[in-house]
Amino acid sequence: MSPKSPPTVAFTFDLHDVDLPDDIVHAAEWFRECGRTATFFVPTAMVAERRYAAALRQLPELGHEVASHGHFHDWSEMDALMSGDITRLAFLEESRERHAEFFGARPLSFRSPRW
Repeated sequence: MSPKSPPTVAFTFDLHDVDLPDDIVHAAEWFRECGRTATFFVPTAMVAERRYAAALRQLPELGHEVASHGHFHDWSEMDALMSGDITRLAFLEESRERHAEFFGARPLSFRSPRW
């Protein structure tokens, strides 16, 4: 009889512009100390805010995935996604490009805002 594998668990964080930079870093460091990685979904409007820059840059350095959570993470983005109108999805391209510029790579994952 083979030993059972432990269950697979995914840890994710949705970041928002009300989160404190120190809390973001604390969570990322704690997970690393526990030998775990997480995915942090970041609205790219946050990367333009100086108060978040250092905290956000630490996430991949600590071994975590940084993924897309849209650009502004607002109702207009949710409405655009639900509309089915491809002409309203320019924010996805903007978010992807800002993410790549800030983190040095395009995001691999996306979580829709407000869903």
